[in-house]
Amino acid sequence: MLEAVWKGYDDLFADVIRTLDITQAADELERTITQVLEPRIRQHLSGDEPWDVQHGSYEYATRKPPPAQPPQYDIAFVLRRNPRIMWPLEAKVLRNDGAVAPYVRDVREEFLTGRYAPHVNGGAMLGYLLRGCPETVFCGISDRLACRLEPLRKFDPVRHRISVHHRELANPDFLSGAFWCHHLVMKMYP
Repeated sequence: MLEAVWKGYDDLFADVIRTLDITQAADELERTITQVLEPRIRQHLSGDEPWDVQHGSYEYATRKPPPAQPPQYDIAFVLRRNPRIMWPLEAKVLRNDGAVAPYVRDVREEFLTGRYAPHVNGGAMLGYLLRGCPETVFCGISDRLACRLEPLRKFDPVRHRISVHHRELANPDFLSGAFWCHHLVMKMYP
């Protein structure tokens, strides 16, 4: 899954980055980037995987009572046999390498509470970096989450790290225990 994400990003970087209007509001820029990233990820799937990639998937398992809307993932890998099983990717625009507070808030309030990824033991955060250094982003995330971010040998350690957390979820249908959060910092500038 993550290999397809990085290949999709590489395509996005080559095709689209120079045309992005980074003066857009952060939420619009995030939607724009995510919307053009998802089909590029899909291009790197064989079609034989047991899952598919989907932009804007809803997580009905953690929906609050009506009229609340269910949480919506920016991108998710959805298991074909059981579409309620989703491995989510949540995106955040990072205007600079010190602007990690909303990113960290989503890790704490969405992933670690089980509101996101209730049926799986992992997920990913995509940091769309507009200015600055990925290493500084990782240091800020590590400091605010009070955890270590480790590089993965399989992926570029400059752009991809992982942190391991423990979560205890009250609902017995949800997956408690170790939770692996992947951190992908994607430069949005040449």
